[in-house]
Amino acid sequence: MKRKKGIRRFIPWIVLALIALVLGMLPQLARKATAGTEASVLTARAETGEIENTLAGGGTLTAENPVEVTVPSSIEITEFLVKNGDRVEEGQALARVDRVTLLGAISDVQKSLEDVAFQMLTNANTYSVAKLTAQVNGRVKAVYAGIGDDVRQVTVDRGAVAVVSVDGLMVSEIRTDRPVEAGTRVNVKLPDGTEVPGRVETAMEHMIRVTLSDDGPCIGNPVTVYATDGTEIGSGFLAVHNPWTLLATDGIVNHVYVKENQQIWVGNGIVEVEKLTGNAEYQALAAKHRQYEELMQELFALYEDDTVKAPNAGFVSDIDENKIKNTASRDKEYTIKLLGSEVAEEETTEDGV
Repeated sequence: MKRKKGIRRFIPWIVLALIALVLGMLPQLARKATAGTEASVLTARAETGEIENTLAGGGTLTAENPVEVTVPSSIEITEFLVKNGDRVEEGQALARVDRVTLLGAISDVQKSLEDVAFQMLTNANTYSVAKLTAQVNGRVKAVYAGIGDDVRQVTVDRGAVAVVSVDGLMVSEIRTDRPVEAGTRVNVKLPDGTEVPGRVETAMEHMIRVTLSDDGPCIGNPVTVYATDGTEIGSGFLAVHNPWTLLATDGIVNHVYVKENQQIWVGNGIVEVEKLTGNAEYQALAAKHRQYEELMQELFALYEDDTVKAPNAGFVSDIDENKIKNTASRDKEYTIKLLGSEVAEEETTEDGV
């Protein structure tokens, strides 16, 4: 019992000694922990890397100001000369039309014009005068209408009331077996025997196009083209290189303001025509007549080379190849869409640092 009591007397001292030992070691442990933390910071090293910044955008092309190019329902399309998505320029051919159905449409519209004109006569009681003016600067190369002529009949028979050269050039297509390059200078002999300078505009196999000044030569003149060394290249007939045609479908000519080879400017009078006017019913018939006139002008534009042309630059849309040769059986006009030439897309960008 005495031994156990002695042991119990020493236990509190042992516990106190252990507590003191632990308290004495705490500062050292704290310094080691701090030293370990500082060491990890001091030994860290920044690595060169990349920061990627991605801006994702939505996804479809948008087009400004779509334009519809229509073909009258009675006219067949025989061939598309472009495809969906193609970018075309103003005046570029989009499709080729069937000439037989085109001539049929012209004949139908002409008959409608005659019928409406006859109805207008029965309702007419006064006359009005209209001056047909130039819409371009250029040189008059043909005046097909004279005093007393019906301008509609002149337009049907000759394709225009007058023709104006816009760019100062005449052109002739020449068949030849000689090797001639585009840009080559040549001499062109006119029907009166005079020679004028010319230039080869384009050269293809066995065919060249030669241009010369429009000051003097007439539409349809036969010409012979020679190389500068006097060697004959070939012969052909003259046409206006870049023509503007005056079309009219109503009125009788009572005055002609211009003559062939005359230089004119926008707004200059070409011919003056006299038209019948009348009562309210007459005015309604006149409006209908104007609609037929506009349609006839569209048909004459097609008649030039049997092609539908783009009225402006843009991107082709809505072509359906399955409708070739079937447009005449449709009730509605066939439409080709031209999307605006300015096309915008929402962008996706990536920046690397």
